[in-house]
Amino acid sequence: MNRRQIIITGLVSVLAESATAQQKDDDLAPTKGPDELWYLLTALDALIFCMSVAVLKEPTVVYQARREMQPYSAQLSDSKAVDAFNLALKSSDGQTRLEQNKTAINDAAKEIEALLAGVVSPAVSDSFIQAFSRSSTLLIARASENQSWWCHVYAFRKVRC
Repeated sequence: MNRRQIIITGLVSVLAESATAQQKDDDLAPTKGPDELWYLLTALDALIFCMSVAVLKEPTVVYQARREMQPYSAQLSDSKAVDAFNLALKSSDGQTRLEQNKTAINDAAKEIEALLAGVVSPAVSDSFIQAFSRSSTLLIARASENQSWWCHVYAFRKVRC
């Protein structure tokens, strides 16, 4: 096992252990609090690492991708994020944005799942995909400028935008 595989395995193990039981149908449910947002941030960070190192095979872009992710991470880690996301999920504007972007989120999730095939276990891939979908739902509901947020993060450059 090479160094990259060891690092990825370690990150994936931590992610898998911290994963909460979240169903795909729960994407529109209110946030479960700061613990859910912390989980999403951890999962997205691990996903960016896997996409950069194992999929793109460019470990030097991890820092760049994490920097590009910062505006979206800041929204997920804001002290008032739970309330902001819950209000956005209930608002008519948020629901309209989600309806308009549902296909884009699903298509991006499917592409990421295909890219992760053979890189991580199916269970970990499922956790990543659920975290990506849930994060995308929350971010898009919150603000129109978050639509297709993943297109602005280099680690996701193989995903069609």
